[in-house]
Amino acid sequence: MTRIAVVTGANQGLGFALVRGLAARLLPEDLVLLTGRDAGRVASAGAAGAAGPAARSRGEGGV
Repeated sequence: MTRIAVVTGANQGLGFALVRGLAARLLPEDLVLLTGRDAGRVASAGAAGAAGPAARSRGEGGV
């Protein structure tokens, strides 16, 4: 069963640290979704979070 985590404010600080921690602990079929106000920064954070060995991450941003 695929698990999905949604992290708001995920492009820096505590939110980004949470994304990195989740990506390291979840399984490859799991998904970490990132959200934030700045679409570009969220996309960059999503790509950086995807560098983890386990879960996939995807950034969605903008207000």
